[in-house]
Order: sequence, then structure tokens, then C-alpha cells
Amino acid sequence: MANDLYRIVYCSRNLIDEHSTSTTHDAELESILNASRVNNRSVDVTGALLFNREYFAQVLEGPRTPVETTFERIQRDRRHGEVTVVENGFAGARDFPEWAMAHAAPASGQMEDGICATLQLALLQPSANGEDVLLLMKDLVIQD
Repeated sequence: MANDLYRIVYCSRNLIDEHSTSTTHDAELESILNASRVNNRSVDVTGALLFNREYFAQVLEGPRTPVETTFERIQRDRRHGEVTVVENGFAGARDFPEWAMAHAAPASGQMEDGICATLQLALLQPSANGEDVLLLMKDLVIQD
């Protein structure tokens, strides 16, 4: 196939210990982002990660095999529950070409309820809400 750019967008429940302090959550996020950036760079995968106390959402894009291998590793990660693909398939272009793993985050406290509602709907009706999750991620991307 001439276009081998593949994309997976998924949502999952955050299973990091609910009793952890925000410092622990921040450390987990930093660990996830750092590992993702190193691993993804080596296999030409780009994307973005959204993380809050309730959910993860992530976009992975690149050659199909490395994207699927990365996603399989995520599905086995103890920090994720109810991993749900909301969109996948070949893509015309990368949405996050400059980031081995961008951090998608709202401004402090901004839009948290709306983000949670979008991700909750995506878990309930994945095929109907994949584009909404991708648009949300694109709107929130910040470079750390």
C-alpha cells in the first residue's frame, strides 16, 4: 500500500492508585511521557497523550507494525483499564508529526468536566466518538 501511515486512537480508564498523591500522578505521567518519547522515536511513531485522574486518551500514528506493537504494550499496562479503540486505520497525514509523544492538557482546571464527558462517551460508544477524541487531542496539545 502506498500510504502506510496508520493511526490508533484509544481511551482507557486510569487505574493508577486512586489514593496516590498528585505528586505520584505527576511522576507517573512524566514516566509515561519520557518512556513513550524514547520508544516512539526509535520506531517512527508520533502522537499525543491526555491523562487525568479518570482517563487516558492517546493517539498513535506511524508505520502500522510499530503502532500496533506499541498499542499491544499499552493494553497490557496495569495503569490502563477498559482500553477501547475509538478510531483506527490508515491516515493521510500525521496529526502530531513533530512529537514522539505530545502532552495534551488543558490550561489549569480548564474544561476538565468537558474532557471527562467526551472520554466517557467514547468508552461507551467508541465508533460514534472517535473523531471527537481526536479533535479534542489536537485542540489540547502542548509541547513540554
